Amino acid sequence: MTFIPCQIIADLQFYIQSHPGAETVPEEIKAKWENIIPPQHQIVLLDHPQITTHAAFGVQQGNHWFTVIFDDTFQYVYVFNCIFLNTIQEEKTHDDWTVWNGPQLWTLVADLTNWKLGSKII
Repeated sequence: MTFIPCQIIADLQFYIQSHPGAETVPEEIKAKWENIIPPQHQIVLLDHPQITTHAAFGVQQGNHWFTVIFDDTFQYVYVFNCIFLNTIQEEKTHDDWTVWNGPQLWTLVADLTNWKLGSKII
């Protein structure tokens, strides 16, 4: 599993706000990502992208932080403790990931980690 630092995700979210619909990560964010990853891990990821099939990271929406795991193998997204309600908190089994730009973040994380995008996301 690859853990993506919050600063990279924050950079991607800022990029999404200014570039709606973008499908590739800008070079300056890729360079920052490559500087964070240990050199030996970079080589393994480039030579064997199938090894990294999960990416875990924190997302901030307003004053709320939550954990997200993208599973490239089965094209699943797991969101932990993400509740976007106006008045009360309630247990939810499905998240409206468009609220936090999940679909575009999925595309950009796939570009960042060299995943091939699938046709379905659950």
